[in-house]
Amino acid sequence: MSLWGFRVSAVAHARCTCVDPSFEAAFGDEGRRAREDLRKLVAGLVGEGKRQIWMALPASLEVTCDEVCVLNAITAAQHDQVDGLHAHLRWLLARDAVPHYLTNRFIQVGALLYSHGYEATPPPRSRHHQAPLAVVPTPRRLDRSAPEQRSVDRSSAES
Repeated sequence: MSLWGFRVSAVAHARCTCVDPSFEAAFGDEGRRAREDLRKLVAGLVGEGKRQIWMALPASLEVTCDEVCVLNAITAAQHDQVDGLHAHLRWLLARDAVPHYLTNRFIQVGALLYSHGYEATPPPRSRHHQAPLAVVPTPRRLDRSAPEQRSVDRSSAES
């Protein structure tokens, strides 16, 4: 659920009719909150990052190195390993300092996932079918010839 929720939040499938029922099935009354928290987590990574974050599409079986790092960050947050969480976020953001609000967002998402029985465990990484989550500092044009690629621009992720 952690990885699927992250991917759905990143590619902004707001109009997909399966998203809200899936979050509600997984989180009950907190489904909308979970979706919004994951959206804000993605917006924080996009807004604060200085590097491109690679991810696969929501239904893909492939897992990217960056997705493994996000899951490791959630795992560290769930186990109160703040130093580990900061290490993963520094790598994801390509920054020495991690914004306090983003640390708190990962802790909040980790706690919500854990409270509903979702303990984050990183899967093995994959190098196939990777698509950008964000390109920082300049947006990358979407390659229309490769339908498996999606990118999130800053304007859609920050709202």
